[in-house]
Amino acid sequence: MLIVTAVLDGSRLDVTAMIPGVSEDGGVCTLSLAGSAEKSTVTAAAGNGVTYCGVMSVTVPQARESDGSFVVGYVSGTVRAESAPTTLASLR
Repeated sequence: MLIVTAVLDGSRLDVTAMIPGVSEDGGVCTLSLAGSAEKSTVTAAAGNGVTYCGVMSVTVPQARESDGSFVVGYVSGTVRAESAPTTLASLR
């Protein structure tokens, strides 16, 4: 699972992702902010040899902006995947 874009704009985090080597519709992508109940889900879309996760957005509490991180997970009937954690500080 790869993070394609990650933008921290003020207190809003927008992320897109993809799963290389899998091309299927209907799976669920979830953006999760570590240490927070904030989550965002989108339905995945098949591409040419990849599955795309469209824009997922969460609100980042100001206290988490310097030390927080996020992951994107994907679940379908046949595939489970998760990105490596990405720190919010790396987006500044």
